[in-house]
Amino acid sequence: MSAQLKYRYFSSSWDSWDSLFRQASNFAEKVGRENLVSISHSCNGNNEGVVTVWYWEEENSGEMFEINKVNFG
Repeated sequence: MSAQLKYRYFSSSWDSWDSLFRQASNFAEKVGRENLVSISHSCNGNNEGVVTVWYWEEENSGEMFEINKVNFG
């Protein structure tokens, strides 16, 4: 199985930095330490804060898989 690098961002021009960091932290805990790459933050010219969580996710995670039939006879 291979993994894909993914991200999720949290942004707001109304919420405090503390609120954005808390949201990102809660999501990062769900992702798990072993899959977390990094957390970054920035602010654009319109006073909008953005916190991004970068993480690895296995391809097709959450999808059902089909077991191959084996011929024993």
